[in-house]
Amino acid sequence: MTDIAASLRALAATALSHNARLVVAGPTWVDESRTHAYEGLRFTQDRALALRAFLRDWCADHHVDHLDVWEPLRDNAGLLVDGLHPTAEGHQALHRHLYALGR
Repeated sequence: MTDIAASLRALAATALSHNARLVVAGPTWVDESRTHAYEGLRFTQDRALALRAFLRDWCADHHVDHLDVWEPLRDNAGLLVDGLHPTAEGHQALHRHLYALGR
């Protein structure tokens, strides 16, 4: 996760230099029974959960907002086109979740 941390630091610095705020979202729930390897990378629940924990901790440590978008799609494979990317209905579920967070 060292590369991710370096990228997040760079993004945070760029946002700050433009008087903007970095907000990190993700990852979404993954239906690994339907995902396929992509350029040697395999998307699994374990990897997604590790990334989720890493992002939550990194954001807390660096005073950056983290939008946890795991739950709106969790255990609902019908909301994912390919086990990874949301369908139109999946995007609607994410929208409802984010809207509720902002209220």
